Amino acid sequence: MKRLLVVFILSLWAVELVAASTTTQEKVGSIEGTAIDRSTHQPLSGVNVTIVETTMNAVTDLHGKFLITDVPIGTYQIKASTTGYQPGVKTEIVVSTNRVTMVNFELSQT
Repeated sequence: MKRLLVVFILSLWAVELVAASTTTQEKVGSIEGTAIDRSTHQPLSGVNVTIVETTMNAVTDLHGKFLITDVPIGTYQIKASTTGYQPGVKTEIVVSTNRVTMVNFELSQT
Protein backbone atom coordinates (compact mmCIF):
# COMPACT_ATOMS: atom_id res chain seq x y z
CA MET A 1 0.00 0.00 0.00
CA LYS A 2 2.83 2.39 0.83
CA ARG A 3 4.46 1.63 -2.51
CA LEU A 4 1.20 2.47 -4.32
CA LEU A 5 0.98 5.77 -2.44
CA VAL A 6 4.58 6.64 -3.34
CA VAL A 7 3.96 5.85 -7.03
CA PHE A 8 0.80 7.97 -6.97
CA ILE A 9 2.59 10.94 -5.39
CA LEU A 10 5.49 10.69 -7.84
CA SER A 11 3.02 10.56 -10.74
CA LEU A 12 1.32 13.73 -9.53
CA TRP A 13 4.68 15.44 -9.17
CA ALA A 14 5.67 14.44 -12.72
CA VAL A 15 2.40 15.79 -14.12
CA GLU A 16 2.98 19.11 -12.36
CA LEU A 17 6.50 19.35 -13.80
CA VAL A 18 5.23 18.78 -17.33
CA ALA A 19 2.44 21.32 -16.84
CA ALA A 20 4.87 23.93 -15.50
CA SER A 21 7.22 23.34 -18.42
CA THR A 22 4.39 23.69 -20.94
CA THR A 23 3.17 26.90 -19.31
CA THR A 24 6.66 28.43 -19.55
CA GLN A 25 7.05 27.43 -23.19
CA GLU A 26 3.73 28.99 -24.15
CA LYS A 27 4.78 32.46 -23.02
CA VAL A 28 7.36 33.01 -25.78
CA GLY A 29 7.54 33.45 -29.53
CA SER A 30 10.18 34.22 -32.16
CA ILE A 31 11.17 37.06 -34.44
CA GLU A 32 12.71 36.31 -37.81
CA GLY A 33 13.32 38.17 -41.02
CA THR A 34 15.84 39.53 -43.45
CA ALA A 35 17.95 42.62 -44.01
CA ILE A 36 18.61 43.83 -47.55
CA ASP A 37 20.22 46.81 -49.24
CA ARG A 38 17.44 49.27 -50.19
CA SER A 39 19.03 50.14 -53.55
CA THR A 40 20.33 46.79 -54.79
CA HIS A 41 17.92 44.49 -52.93
CA GLN A 42 20.92 42.28 -52.12
CA PRO A 43 20.99 40.52 -48.72
CA LEU A 44 23.14 42.09 -46.03
CA SER A 45 25.19 39.81 -43.81
CA GLY A 46 26.54 40.82 -40.43
CA VAL A 47 23.66 43.15 -39.58
CA ASN A 48 23.03 43.36 -35.83
CA VAL A 49 19.29 43.02 -35.14
CA THR A 50 18.38 44.00 -31.58
CA ILE A 51 15.20 44.08 -29.55
CA VAL A 52 15.49 47.58 -28.09
CA GLU A 53 15.79 47.80 -24.29
CA THR A 54 16.63 44.09 -23.99
CA THR A 55 19.76 42.00 -24.36
CA MET A 56 18.16 39.91 -27.10
CA ASN A 57 19.72 40.12 -30.53
CA ALA A 58 20.89 38.23 -33.61
CA VAL A 59 23.26 38.78 -36.52
CA THR A 60 22.16 38.20 -40.09
CA ASP A 61 23.73 35.29 -41.99
CA LEU A 62 25.15 35.29 -45.53
CA HIS A 63 21.61 35.38 -46.91
CA GLY A 64 20.60 38.37 -44.76
CA LYS A 65 18.41 36.19 -42.53
CA PHE A 66 18.12 36.36 -38.76
CA LEU A 67 16.19 34.57 -36.01
CA ILE A 68 15.64 35.56 -32.38
CA THR A 69 14.02 32.80 -30.33
CA ASP A 70 12.47 32.60 -26.86
CA VAL A 71 11.17 36.18 -27.00
CA PRO A 72 8.64 36.84 -24.20
CA ILE A 73 5.22 37.77 -25.53
CA GLY A 74 4.72 41.52 -25.84
CA THR A 75 5.21 44.52 -28.10
CA TYR A 76 8.72 45.58 -29.07
CA GLN A 77 10.86 47.99 -31.05
CA ILE A 78 13.43 46.24 -33.28
CA LYS A 79 16.60 47.90 -34.58
CA ALA A 80 18.89 46.75 -37.41
CA SER A 81 22.32 48.32 -37.77
CA THR A 82 25.62 47.73 -39.51
CA THR A 83 28.61 49.76 -40.65
CA GLY A 84 28.01 51.83 -43.78
CA TYR A 85 24.21 51.85 -43.47
CA GLN A 86 21.64 53.99 -41.71
CA PRO A 87 19.99 52.05 -38.87
CA GLY A 88 16.50 50.73 -39.47
CA VAL A 89 13.88 50.69 -36.74
CA LYS A 90 10.53 48.91 -36.65
CA THR A 91 8.03 49.75 -33.91
CA GLU A 92 4.97 48.05 -32.50
CA ILE A 93 6.28 44.57 -33.30
CA VAL A 94 3.96 42.12 -31.55
CA VAL A 95 5.29 38.75 -30.39
CA SER A 96 2.59 36.18 -29.68
CA THR A 97 2.66 32.83 -27.94
CA ASN A 98 4.31 30.09 -30.02
CA ARG A 99 4.26 32.29 -33.15
CA VAL A 100 6.93 33.56 -35.50
CA THR A 101 6.75 37.31 -36.14
CA MET A 102 8.29 38.39 -39.45
CA VAL A 103 10.30 41.63 -39.55
CA ASN A 104 12.16 42.69 -42.70
CA PHE A 105 14.57 45.60 -43.08
CA GLU A 106 15.67 47.58 -46.15
CA LEU A 107 18.72 49.58 -45.10
CA SER A 108 20.06 52.63 -46.97
CA GLN A 109 23.77 53.24 -47.41
CA THR A 110 25.19 56.26 -45.60
